Amino acid sequence: EGSVEAVNPETKSQAVQPDPDDSGFRENWPRFRGATGLGIVDAGEWTRTWDAETGENILWKTRVDAPGNSSPVIWGDRIFLTGADADSEKQEVLCFERETGELLWRSAVEHPRNTEAGDGERLDVFEQTGYAAPSPSTDGAKVYVTYASADVAAVDFEGEVVWVRNLGDPENMYGRATSLLVYKDVVLVQFDRGITPDDASSELIALDTRTGETTWSRPRPVRSSWSTPIVVATPSGPQLITSSSPYVISYDPDSG
Repeated sequence: EGSVEAVNPETKSQAVQPDPDDSGFRENWPRFRGATGLGIVDAGEWTRTWDAETGENILWKTRVDAPGNSSPVIWGDRIFLTGADADSEKQEVLCFERETGELLWRSAVEHPRNTEAGDGERLDVFEQTGYAAPSPSTDGAKVYVTYASADVAAVDFEGEVVWVRNLGDPENMYGRATSLLVYKDVVLVQFDRGITPDDASSELIALDTRTGETTWSRPRPVRSSWSTPIVVATPSGPQLITSSSPYVISYDPDSG
């Protein structure tokens, strides 16, 4: 059990967006570490101190009864979190009102494999990672989520599940922690897996935001990893940068 807190004033992101033409990404916090993935906000007079015990600069506090290690993402007046655990066999998305902390809705993401591995045994994950470590990502129309089960789902802003995909055996000794990245009309999934170089079966996958179908996928010469990719602007065009031992690999985010 945890809590979510709002700090005053509002946070804004800056620099490179997944789609440079969409100012909405600059004005929100749509993914892990903000629009750029760099954890940087625009220059301004921001609150630098707060205290949950005294209430200094705390707008509200709301209890969250969904286990998870994911970070919140924000679009407009909505805050999104994910949670999941094996005991209740629930994978959830929670939506809070930004100004008040009111829980607007919580939706269950039904997993095709029912949180069980392909051999029928329950999917065990590293305790410190948990079942909901990857942070969600949003494009302002839907929020995209993923879990230890390797399920990826799209949920609209009213809490309706639009689609769910299972990518296969996650095969990650410390559990999945890589967060999703929305780029234009695809959700980019760095699906690195395998315990040793010999059994690595990693992929970079682009899923259509509308349907969840695979737009393109590329094999990756790496085993399990936990980093989250970023898109950067270069003189030759946007590049998708990934990191997994022993390589840093750049891809064209439009074609893979």
